[in-house]
Amino acid sequence: MSKTKLPRRLHVVSGKGGVGKSMFCRALAWCWGSIHGEFVAFDADASNATLARFLPNTTVVDVDGDGRIGAWFERVVMPPLIAGDTRRVLLDLGSGAERLFRGWASSNEAPALLREMGVEITVWHLLDPSLDSISPLLDTVSALPDVEHAIVLNLGLAKGIHTYDPMGAFAAIQAEPEFQEVTRGRPVLKMAPLLEAGRIEQDDVTFEVAVSDKSPLYLFERMRVYRWLHDMRSELAPWV
Repeated sequence: MSKTKLPRRLHVVSGKGGVGKSMFCRALAWCWGSIHGEFVAFDADASNATLARFLPNTTVVDVDGDGRIGAWFERVVMPPLIAGDTRRVLLDLGSGAERLFRGWASSNEAPALLREMGVEITVWHLLDPSLDSISPLLDTVSALPDVEHAIVLNLGLAKGIHTYDPMGAFAAIQAEPEFQEVTRGRPVLKMAPLLEAGRIEQDDVTFEVAVSDKSPLYLFERMRVYRWLHDMRSELAPWV
């Protein structure tokens, strides 16, 4: 797909704390960069700013209240998309910030207004293998039913015996009637475990460096990261 044919879209990555939102954002950004290049990234969790450590051009903000986040969305995040300066904006929401985002978007009828401007919204919901991962998903889908919602199961967060059978860790979630209802007709993706994730984060290594000749990783570690990235690109193909 050529750059001129890409729709203008705000990609919002949501979920409770510790579910791998920043890792997913970096994988999505790598997929875009490896094919199309240009995008704009925002990190709405100034206390950690994890995304900004790996994407140096990321804009970081501390969204600590409804009024502040509203002004930030309207004056900083949305203008590049509305003006057509970029066709993709990536927004990494901190833990709990999805409440502020969906409150602003719902009360201002943002999805409909942005659609008139030619801008669509995709909300990515990162889940770990715990039932309390469902609540933010249900709340956001209920508040914003007319945007695209995609669910991502982070298989790398399975513990104990389920480390070897990560889908088993999600069995209880997938059996919940609420989960089945909210995911009906919506994509459910899988983010596979990445053994080198801790090493990459500890050394502040970007994916581009991790798979290059300058990587601090050994040969087989680099190959596992490379395969993981290409598996993610296959999962994310409709959005890449």
